[in-house]
Amino acid sequence: MSPPNRYSAWLGSILGPPASPGALRVDRGPPGYISATQQSAVTMPSVTTKNIKFTAQGLGASCKFMLAIVPPGEDTFRTTGMTPVAWKVFSLKDGESYEVTWNDRLAACRAIIDKSTKSGNATVAAVEFRDFQAKKSSDLLLDATQRYPAYRFSDLVPLRNSERARVVNKAGLPVAIGAGFITDDSAGEEQMNVVLASNPVSNRRTVDVDYTPVLKLWANVDYEESQLLNADISRVSTVWEQNLLDVSGSGATVIIARDEKGKITNVIPESGNLPTPEEELEGTDVLAVKYTATLAFSSPMLVMDGLMALTSALGSVGQQSSQVASLFKESSAEAELTLTLGPGFSCKDAQLAVMKALTTIDAVFSKTYIVGHRGAQLLVWEDGLQIWMDINLAADAWELTTFDDGTV
Repeated sequence: MSPPNRYSAWLGSILGPPASPGALRVDRGPPGYISATQQSAVTMPSVTTKNIKFTAQGLGASCKFMLAIVPPGEDTFRTTGMTPVAWKVFSLKDGESYEVTWNDRLAACRAIIDKSTKSGNATVAAVEFRDFQAKKSSDLLLDATQRYPAYRFSDLVPLRNSERARVVNKAGLPVAIGAGFITDDSAGEEQMNVVLASNPVSNRRTVDVDYTPVLKLWANVDYEESQLLNADISRVSTVWEQNLLDVSGSGATVIIARDEKGKITNVIPESGNLPTPEEELEGTDVLAVKYTATLAFSSPMLVMDGLMALTSALGSVGQQSSQVASLFKESSAEAELTLTLGPGFSCKDAQLAVMKALTTIDAVFSKTYIVGHRGAQLLVWEDGLQIWMDINLAADAWELTTFDDGTV
């Protein structure tokens, strides 16, 4: 018998009579796979749709953005939980817009996780998928009696004492589970948007899914669409985030700009000039000490937002009392980060803090290196004149802290 006939016979064994409740519709999935979309055997509620439009105003040069749905549950990113997936990755520059559509036609799937990518970040693709609902459970089954073994989901049954959904792996072998929602492509064919995925789970093990649609937007992070996110992304500040169920009407428009410090934000910058760190110290008894690190990023596109992420990370490792400034050249992958140290901090403290903060952003902004650093102490400040003296890295002053009385 020819291969087309064998394939047709297999399709017929899966499809059965057309248009029956709970039947499977077969679509082509990733190369080498056939995906069967299982329609729910229960009446699905009406679908709520939200359209979110991102518009760049005052953003400047083109920037790369990533969207992911990250439920608020504590088990997100844990080995036994669901990991968010890079749902959409796009670029914007001033005057451009990008629109996404989410709906609450929820779905679950058997997922294929590919860890052989060049970037090292695993990618996720849906194979067999079906409509799903919160507070419902379904078993993933495997019929190995056919010439071509077929996966399918059982009918949904109520799940007690839980607001989540549950998939029970009863396929007899480890299987990865994906979760997301269903949309129609340009040809009117159903496709599943995978926004969460689990590691392969053993037979008889369960995967609980939190479908809370908290959509988050990041700028200039090193991911591509369909890649699993590393847990370190949770330490990187978002440009915008919102529970889509709280968005009124059919959607919203988000304006993306840069504030007066150059940080990408969804707030239009307000007018006015911010004081420099030195101006804030003027008239006080604090003897200013600066620590400057020269940093090398893996790409010029990562510099500005890498500096912002690093500044945020410094606040969690003991540099809350410091003023932070940065300097970089356009199209350069190097930048300078300067900390004007508050009382009780030395250049040595600042050096160690920057090194520790870099380890928290490396997974998102690729490897970032300190290629040089220096310290300086303010000696004279009269009539706008400032005289600074370099601090030798080998001198005792490198490890001495500043105090409110102006001594070191």
